Order: sequence, then structure tokens, then C-alpha cells
Amino acid sequence: RTVSGSGFTDNTGLGFDVSTQGDEITVNTVTRDRSAILTIKVPQNIKISFNNSSSSNQSEIILKNLKNEIEVSTSYNKIKLENNTGPMNVKTLYGSIDAIFSGEIKGPVSIVSVYGYVDVSLPATAKANVEISTSYGKLYAAESLKIAVEKNTEEKTSASSGTTYLSYGTTNGGQGAFSLGNVTGVRNSDSIKGKINGGGADMILKSNYKNVYLREK
Repeated sequence: RTVSGSGFTDNTGLGFDVSTQGDEITVNTVTRDRSAILTIKVPQNIKISFNNSSSSNQSEIILKNLKNEIEVSTSYNKIKLENNTGPMNVKTLYGSIDAIFSGEIKGPVSIVSVYGYVDVSLPATAKANVEISTSYGKLYAAESLKIAVEKNTEEKTSASSGTTYLSYGTTNGGQGAFSLGNVTGVRNSDSIKGKINGGGADMILKSNYKNVYLREK
């Protein structure tokens, strides 16, 4: 059997150590070199926690059709979320995050990437309190989502130069955009807070260095 310095032993024949303690099932990789696709099927109502800080396991992570809490923390993995309800706390350092919500959303929902983009699609009927932000990218929101934007959105600047653009939905269902023009200053952050369909689940969507997209499914 394959063993590793971490103390894990391949007890599956697939390069994974699987252990059970009470209602908790833990799956750990034993070998670093993995090129195959691993699919794990679980009950929809199970709570999921995924953690990967390794630079050697950079495969795409896909979580779908889950109806309970999701917690994901990775360094390099790209993350895809499909037809999950939440609550969820998903963060990655270098990977991008794509999320598609198909029905009811249970907050709080936090989707954050430091160096990758964040792309989230919501159904037209979604009810949410949204906060989207970026430090060095741009913010995009679908006009059809009709985000009622809070008016206290601020733009902070510091030394350097450039042009900043920000697009947003308006309370009457239209879409607005403004440019700071040739302003001496670099954004510390762009941030929008608003309500979709009167508000509902709390959602935070953030990328430090890339764009954030909020689309209609």
C-alpha cells in the first residue's frame, strides 16, 4: 500500500486515505502526482469541507447539487459551483471561481478569490443582499437582475494614475456606468452593495486583482 510522510495510507487503492469518525468522513490524498479525475458522490444534505493548500494538486474542483453548508479553501485550484443552495464560504488564492445558482439561495454566501476572477450567475427570481468588490479589477452586473444599489458606494484612491470604470444596476431596472476619467490615483477598492428583488440571502462576491461578474442565469 502507498504511504506518505503525512501519515496517511492508501486504503482505497486509488491513492486516498478514507477514515470515518462518527458522522464525519475524511478523505486525504496520499500521493502528490494525480492525473486521474476523482468523483465522490454524497447525499445532497451532507456538509462539505474541502481544503487544499498544496501547490502540486491544482486540478479543477467541481461541487454540484448540494443542499447544505459548503466550505472550500484552496491555493491554486479553479473552483466550479453548480446548483448548490448554500450556505457557503468559498475562497481561493490563485484560482478563479465560477458559480451557477439555479433556485433557492440560503445565506450567507461568500465567494472570494485573491488573484482569480469571480463569475456568479443567479436566476431572475433570486432574492439577495449582494456586496461585490474588487481592488484592481472591474465590476460587472447584468441589467436584468435589477439591483437596487445603495447610494453610499464610495471610491477610494491612492498614488498613481489611470481610468476607473464602474457599471451597476439602478433602482428602476436600468443600468448605469460612470468613469472617474483621468484621475491621479489608483483604486484601493471598488464596492457595490445592493438588493435583488427586495433582498434576501446575504452574498459577498470579491476578487482582489481580477474582475467580478454577476449574471442572470
